[in-house]
Amino acid sequence: MKKVLSLVLAFVLCFTLAACGGNETATEPEVTTPAAEEEAPAEQEPAAEEPTADATAGGYSGDVTLEVMFMPNGEINPDTVTEVADAVNARLAELNYEFKVNFSFSGVAWAWDDLNLALQTNNAPDIIPAHAWSGAVNYLTGAQGGQYLRLDDPENNLLEQYGPALYGNTNPLIIEAATVPGDQGTGIYGYIIEKDSVSQLGYYVNVTALEELGFTLADFNADDLASWEPLLQAYADATGKYPLNIEAEVLDRTVNHIIYINNTIGPLGVQFDNANPGGTDVSIINRYQSSTYQDFIATMRGYYEAGFVDPDQGLVGEVSSSSVANRRTDGDFLISTIVYAPGNEITVARSASDAQGKDVQIAYVPGWSKPIATVESAQGSGLAVYAGTDYAPEAVTFLNLMASDETIANLVAAGIEGKSYNLVDGVVINTGDRGGWSVWRYGVVGVSSAATPQDTADEWVNFKTFNASADLVSFGMFNPASVETQNAACIATIDKYAIPLGSGALDPAEYDAFMEELTAVGVDQVVEAAQLQLEEFQAGLNS
Repeated sequence: MKKVLSLVLAFVLCFTLAACGGNETATEPEVTTPAAEEEAPAEQEPAAEEPTADATAGGYSGDVTLEVMFMPNGEINPDTVTEVADAVNARLAELNYEFKVNFSFSGVAWAWDDLNLALQTNNAPDIIPAHAWSGAVNYLTGAQGGQYLRLDDPENNLLEQYGPALYGNTNPLIIEAATVPGDQGTGIYGYIIEKDSVSQLGYYVNVTALEELGFTLADFNADDLASWEPLLQAYADATGKYPLNIEAEVLDRTVNHIIYINNTIGPLGVQFDNANPGGTDVSIINRYQSSTYQDFIATMRGYYEAGFVDPDQGLVGEVSSSSVANRRTDGDFLISTIVYAPGNEITVARSASDAQGKDVQIAYVPGWSKPIATVESAQGSGLAVYAGTDYAPEAVTFLNLMASDETIANLVAAGIEGKSYNLVDGVVINTGDRGGWSVWRYGVVGVSSAATPQDTADEWVNFKTFNASADLVSFGMFNPASVETQNAACIATIDKYAIPLGSGALDPAEYDAFMEELTAVGVDQVVEAAQLQLEEFQAGLNS
């Protein structure tokens, strides 16, 4: 694995990663994971030594205000934003820093309108989201397009001077993924946060409802979609509600064992071998031509017509993603899709229990019984310093404090104690509306941070064990520059067909039209370009 990771740096095979559909990557798990059961639990490592930059170090600009942008995960109350900023600024003063911070947001939850506008007008905040899927500009394209500042430039090495804690206790895969060829040379262009950095897919199952219908969890076959019909029919008959609560594109890769390339928006994928998920013998395909896709959409069409799928979830956009999120929180389903990360089942089970007294459990898909790691997933979330900032030392220092100072880490991740969250036995438990400070937790803190664990005292230990157990699927990083027009046209076509087909809302008879349109706009050229890059990458691994 070490050789594979180090070679990633040698290849300028960079895929464009854009907005991930819905809130798929944002949330997710402890019933002990299957992966964790195979290994002895890892002990939580201490935070890096000397975690904070020296408040008296040179380069600071005095009494200035740093503009910091986060991605929201729900409703934001301006009064609470001011309250959090005031508390952070009080802590900065206590640590003898002269600069202050002001917070803004990238748009409404899971949207990027404000961030994209700020970048387009060259008027971005000093610190901005840099996820693998953060709008028009993501971690790789931001580094290459000049939007992000290189932090380890040998000329000034901001990371060494002001950010020693950022990568002090981080999985090497994350550090390798953060090191990319950018416009200021190959290096680190942001703080890539280790959290749900690998993928494991499965389902939430409402066990309470299942048992009330006379079934048990053993009756649910997670790897056989067609076998669910008796369970779904019984739930629909008994409740008059929709038994399935699905994100269609998540269900697609779960059922069909697909790893997406270019996240959830492009045509590329790898259909991996369940028996050898970490193997390097992979090939790029049009993911809608996987060997099982047509059977999948035919089954889903039957379920949709039987009334098992909420029609809202067959629509493209916010209506579908909101429907999934709301019903998941309420426990209003029999089976729901997940992208698993340690802690999710606790969060969802608690909210479902609070709402309706439901016992929600995780069912793993055998083909995903171990996490799968790619460079793309390792770049899942992060923060960057805007290249146009006048306050680079302050910006890197603040990132460092978010990782190393418990007070600041908890404020940015959880908000105000007693309003946004409560401490229960030393663990953060969010209030229902989080007091109007609903920032995406894993977009600001992770394994290496000093933040207090949420939901379980083993939160960070579980993440670290989970990530360390992953199999690496090595296909480098796709650079669509040579087929940029074709790739964009494929994305537009996918937006038209994929969710309706995957949810069953669209008749599978339309599949041929979908493929014809993809072919007409150049999907074969996109696959060919990606396959060529993969072969070059694999040749390098064997040289």
